[in-house]
Formats: sequence, C-alpha cells, structure tokens
Amino acid sequence: MDLHYLATVGIPLALLALLIFRIPELGLVLCVIIGAFLKGLVQPYVEPVDVTLCLIVATYVSVFLRSLMERTLTAPDMKVNLLVGLFLALLSFSLLYTPMRDAGLEELARFALLTISVMYMTVLWCNSVERIERLLLFFVGITLTYATATFVLIFLVDNELSSAFRAGIEGTSALGTAQLLAAGILAALVTRDLVAGRTRRLLVDVLTVLAVVELIALDSRGPLIALVAGGACLFLLASSTRRRRVFSGGVALLTVIAFSFALLPSHYTQRYALITDLASPSVAARMDMWHFVIQNSSDWFFTGAGISGFAFAYLGDAGLAAEATGLYPHNIFLDVFADAGFFALLVFACLIGLLLHRGIRLCRVAEGSLQSLGLGAVVPFVALLVASLFSGDITDTRPLWLFAGLILSLQLVVARIEQVRP
Repeated sequence: MDLHYLATVGIPLALLALLIFRIPELGLVLCVIIGAFLKGLVQPYVEPVDVTLCLIVATYVSVFLRSLMERTLTAPDMKVNLLVGLFLALLSFSLLYTPMRDAGLEELARFALLTISVMYMTVLWCNSVERIERLLLFFVGITLTYATATFVLIFLVDNELSSAFRAGIEGTSALGTAQLLAAGILAALVTRDLVAGRTRRLLVDVLTVLAVVELIALDSRGPLIALVAGGACLFLLASSTRRRRVFSGGVALLTVIAFSFALLPSHYTQRYALITDLASPSVAARMDMWHFVIQNSSDWFFTGAGISGFAFAYLGDAGLAAEATGLYPHNIFLDVFADAGFFALLVFACLIGLLLHRGIRLCRVAEGSLQSLGLGAVVPFVALLVASLFSGDITDTRPLWLFAGLILSLQLVVARIEQVRP
C-alpha cells in the first residue's frame, strides 16, 4: 500500500470515521444505504477496501464507545432478544444439512453481524427523542438528496446511462435504490413537520417531488407497491388532523406521478404497462420461484433446504454455480421458509408481527411530535416489508431493521417519559 493510496483513501476514510464518531446517526443511515446508493460510485476507487464493512465497523465502534462513555447502554427487551436468538439458532442448525455450506455460513454471518445488528445499534444509540428525530431527518435528507443528484446525472447529463443500468450509478442496485426512495418519500411526508424553518420545509417538499419522479424512472414494481402500502398505513394510523394533511400530500404526489408518466420518455415508463402482465420476464420469474417453493413445501416443511440451499434445489446440478448469482425466492418469508423450514418462518413472522404491533400501538398512544416520530418509524418499516415480499432475502434487509430499531427505541423513550409524568 503506497503513500498515494493512503493519502487518497485512508485519510478520507479516517475523517469519515471521526465524523461518524461525532454523529453516529449519520453512520447508521450510511450503513443501510451504502450498498444500494453509493457503493457503485465509491467502491471502484478504493479497492480493495470494502466501503460497507468500513462504515459498519466505524459506526458500531462509535456507537458502543459513545454509549460506554455516556453510561447509557440499552437493548431490546427479552421477548425480542429471545425471538432473534431462536431464529439465529434455527438458521445455524440448517448449516448441518445445506448443500452449499460455505455460502450458507457467509449468509448467516452477514445476517447476524451486518444486518439484524443494525437494529441493536439503533436501540443502543437512539435513547432520546432528539436522537430519533435526528436519525429520521438524516435518512430523509440523504435519500432525497441522492434521488435529486441521480436524476440530474442520468436524465439531464447522460441519458444513455439509465437505459444501460436502470439505476443511479453503475454498480448500484436499481431495486434497492427504489425501495429506499419509497421509504424516504413516506418518511418525508411524516417528518416534514419536524423540520425547522419554512425554507427547509419547502426544500424537503421539492426533494420529495423529485424523488417520486426518480422512483418512477427506476422502473420497479415492488417499491411502487410499497409506496402505496406505506401510504395506506400512514393514512389509517394518523389522527383526523394529520389525515387531512396526508390526503392533500397524497393528491400532490398523485399529480406529480401523472405528470411524470406524461412527460418522461416512454422507455422510462413503458414497463409499468406490464405491471399486471404475469408473462413479463420479471413477474414470471418470481411467480415460478414462489410456485417452486410451495411445490416443495412438503419436503422442506420442518427443515427447509438449508440456508442458501434454495439455489441448489431450484437449479439442480447447476445450483453450485448459483453461489455467485445469489439466487433466492424474491420473497423474504418464502426465503426464510426455503432456508430453514416452518418453525424458522413462524419465529420470523412472530418477530415481524411483534415489531409491527408495537409500532402501530405506539402511533395510536403517542401524541404530538412523538406521534410523528412513531409514524416516521413504522410507515417506512411497512413500506420496506412490503417491498421485501417482491425482492429481498434475509441478508438484504438492513433498512428494515434500522426502522425496527427505531420502533423499539421510541417505545423505550415513551415508556420512560410516562414514568416521570405525575
């Protein structure tokens, strides 16, 4: 490693680590968006350093050290920990019979150390209303700003880039980017009232509008469905006063969507005409995978095919080559069932149901800014969960666990506030 590489890569990473130590919320947000947003842009210039791993290590060390210094170590309650531990145990047991043990071990390690760990780090750090609010605003600001920059880069600067990659930057995931934009748009609608100053609120409104256009241009069905589901959840959970605001915001977004379809070139929007066409390649492939899992459910009912074993079973002898392609059922629940069987699916469903129940209950009990924070946590959680029904395996859900951590954090904060009330 020469001095020039150290100066151009090591020093910026060190400065970023110092910034994350000062503002851990920034690190938590970057940990969940780096794979879908920035890694394709940054990674080619910092080889062989793994940007995602560097961010996660810097963030986790910062959160842990700062919490030790402040003597505020917090964790989810025993019920959540028990479900997580049992789920990890069932995934570990599946390593005994998976036909792809090396890939399965890597998937398990990534899920335990890099994915669901985000929930624990969020609970550990976000132990106050101010920190929860700051994390949400960081998430909204970064995702919407990236949407604007990507839109300008592709559609106004280099039009050929979009047809080649269907994503903001070469190497990024179009579907992952679109999922985060769906969550970011919904979070922006909820947390807009928390933004100080009329000018800043106007900026958030403009970025939200551009993010909707970006979501359409990314051309992904799952996030579109997630946006609708999250919006419906927001509408049902909100108070009557907020419901009117949401309705007016929804009308504005629908207007933007209508104009986007009318003004964007047809090759950016034509795939939406196939949204109900089961013969389209992407829908047909997902339907075939789902049908394969259900068809083999009797053989996999108790044990599953073993973690990372779906690809081997789905492709037969060619399954060994699927280790590089990362083939999975494109449904997070079917992925869990295919990996570890019914009992793992039951535990996972209980964990998701528990988090969702607590989030909904929190939104109905809390008032004022606490309700905005509750909606800011649970609505993106719902959106990302719905998007995971169409694309996502257990290791590809880091943003979902960030908002799960926010739900648990806010629950602890509200409980603490209620205890000190006379």
